[in-house]
Amino acid sequence: MKKFLAILVVLALTVISSVALAEISITGTTDIRNLSINNTTLDGKAVSRTTQERLRLNIDAKTENVKGRITVENDWDVWGTEFNTTTSGPLTSTSLEARQGQSTGKTLGFREAWMEFDLPGLPVNIKAGHQFLSVGNGWFFRNNKYGSDAWRLGNTMDNNTLAIIDVKISEQLAASTDDVDAYVLVDVYKLNDTNVFGADVSYINDAKGKLLGGTKAALMNIGLNYNGKIGPVNLKAEIDLQSGTSTKGYSTTTDASYGGSQYVIQANMSPMDDLTVNATLASGSGDGKADKDKLEYVNFLDADPHYTFVYEYLLKTAAGLKYTGFANTQAIGVGANYVVSKSLSMNLDIWMLSANEKVALNGATTKSLDLGTEVDVKINWKLYETLSWNWTFGRLMPGAAYNAASTTDAAGKSTDSVDAVQGVLSYKF
Repeated sequence: MKKFLAILVVLALTVISSVALAEISITGTTDIRNLSINNTTLDGKAVSRTTQERLRLNIDAKTENVKGRITVENDWDVWGTEFNTTTSGPLTSTSLEARQGQSTGKTLGFREAWMEFDLPGLPVNIKAGHQFLSVGNGWFFRNNKYGSDAWRLGNTMDNNTLAIIDVKISEQLAASTDDVDAYVLVDVYKLNDTNVFGADVSYINDAKGKLLGGTKAALMNIGLNYNGKIGPVNLKAEIDLQSGTSTKGYSTTTDASYGGSQYVIQANMSPMDDLTVNATLASGSGDGKADKDKLEYVNFLDADPHYTFVYEYLLKTAAGLKYTGFANTQAIGVGANYVVSKSLSMNLDIWMLSANEKVALNGATTKSLDLGTEVDVKINWKLYETLSWNWTFGRLMPGAAYNAASTTDAAGKSTDSVDAVQGVLSYKF
């Protein structure tokens, strides 16, 4: 807490000294989360209940030609402990959060720190610094939680926007050629007010295999996406194709290659006032290395829920880690949202999950494609204009891919449901 307050004092003094130079606005949120999870260790025993608090402070500055933002955050500090003031190195964790070059949360630091301006006399917009980034519809690369260090150069002419993005994922040793860099080319064409098409090409150079594995690796992702409306249906679609190599990526003697793909189709419509129904069909290829085939589809997603609350956010997925999107996963989802009143809405989603390559995620000797079925319920309750209390209830009924190594009493319980309840009291100012 002391370090957080110290940062606030420094920022306040900075604001006071620059009021005469720019328009300054200060906003923020205080969130208190109650999180209860059961059986995420798949042994039928583990129950965890915690209360956590997250603080975010945004300072926005704007002059005639330049704007910028600084956001300070303490991410989900557990009640009963001092604010966490340490952070691991970006590539010391096996979590997919490391693919973003970020630490794994519960840290005190800057969530955003960027500036944006147009080049004088040229139709070029530049945004530089630590910023949120998303490519396409966000199923290959999305970092809207911790942010990324990047340069973004954009040009908009008529209905077309072209952007070049240079992302420094990891610097590693400044004197060595062991960095992890990403280069992205994005083009978005607005056909009309209801139909937008996009294309993107991303190249990730991992000079020493620090991120993607092996002794060195290079990955290319080509994506196409669509956002629009066909009759009464709102539709979002994305397809991604990958290529590349990972030198000695299978073992110390065998190279690996990337050839994965994914598609995501999302649709929703409102058959009546206050009711919206939705559906999702998505699939990402799995790892065929047992057959000396291509590596599974690789994505770079942040540490927020992306579609399910238990599978993918709280549990190890068919890709072997959390936050892996649709990597080695086929998902069919149906749901509905009903607005009960101006201050209350309820949402129900049912997900049928399977793997594209057989896996054994809990020690069993027999692999399976069956990941199970998940039911998620969300209740969004707006108490006041600035205060909300939102609840999420999730239950995953695991499939055979989560069977335990044996049928002993303790191990046999691994197929029990995995449950989670989260309530977030959020105050925005």
